[in-house]
Amino acid sequence: MTDGSTSALVSMVICFSGLGVRSDGKRVVVSVERLVPDIGQSAHIARALRTLITLSSAVQSAQLRENPKYGDHMSELDSSAAAVLDFLSQLGGSGIEEMSPPEARQAYEALGAPSQRLESDTFSVSHCEIAGVPCIVTVPSSPTPLPVLVWMHGGGWVVGSAQLSQSTAEALAVEASCIVVNVDYRLAPEHPHPAPLDDVVGVIRAVLGGELGDVADSARVAVGGDSAGGHLAASAALLVPGLIHQVLVYPITDMTLSHQSMERNGSGYLLTASLMHWFRDHYIGTQDPTDPALSPLRASAEALEALPPATLVLAGFDPLVDEGRAYADALLSSNVDVKVAEYSGQIHGFFSLEALIPEAVSARSEVVAELRAAFGI
Repeated sequence: MTDGSTSALVSMVICFSGLGVRSDGKRVVVSVERLVPDIGQSAHIARALRTLITLSSAVQSAQLRENPKYGDHMSELDSSAAAVLDFLSQLGGSGIEEMSPPEARQAYEALGAPSQRLESDTFSVSHCEIAGVPCIVTVPSSPTPLPVLVWMHGGGWVVGSAQLSQSTAEALAVEASCIVVNVDYRLAPEHPHPAPLDDVVGVIRAVLGGELGDVADSARVAVGGDSAGGHLAASAALLVPGLIHQVLVYPITDMTLSHQSMERNGSGYLLTASLMHWFRDHYIGTQDPTDPALSPLRASAEALEALPPATLVLAGFDPLVDEGRAYADALLSSNVDVKVAEYSGQIHGFFSLEALIPEAVSARSEVVAELRAAFGI
């Protein structure tokens, strides 16, 4: 593996939270040797990555550097996010959009699931198929029947998996006292739209129909996801009645990718405009990006009015932030209850990086509080 491809891999991992890094202080969730098989050729990158992951307290206390690229915003970039960006900028290399989808997926999966996972008596995990779709089901050790959150991972519809987002799913299950169904939907470009959405809709309908049995309360089902997963959650909510809440973490809501933040934040903040177009093009191909089935923001007022309450987590330095704000405004205009938690100094991907970015803990706490309120807990 070259230094450039390693750099691209690290960028992808941080951006889409595939590491599932935690702040429990008891384990490191990635093997640097697996990330960089030829350790002799890339030893300095391996050491730098190990430092980034294991010395998170140093990253958290880093000071924001004076850098002109951070100067176009009313607010400052969070110091922890700046430290991550500075680290990655020192690695250099090309972006993952220069890889083929299979190469990008292989590199992403090479990180593997979190190693040396902690056994816990606060939840149980099972792997199963729901409506023919592979899922990971996390059930907290709480009195049943429990409400359900159907969760969709990020990764631009092209990379990622339920397994790589399982740390987030487990944390949400325990903290929100709900079952989390982590959906391993099909990926593009082998399975473009609507295949991933069909998978998600099938799982949600099955859960609402009582697929999980007596352990679950099928009258209390919410959906959620981050990035592309947030897009799938929002799209599914427009198609499936009976949901009580939706959690949308920096979602894609407009496939035209034409909002100002796509240019304002389009480079230098991990998720770039060019990468976003790469993901979008693999997912929709030549389909019309203005189709409401692809762009929830373009749904009719009647469709929006029927939606359940929503919690949106947004990041001020994210290329997607303006379309997230626009979707929140559209929901509010349609008399849908909306909670917007915008972290003005944050970057795309921060939600699952609490070991590196402390505001991730606050963001998840806000999501948990909204879910518990929706579930009546």
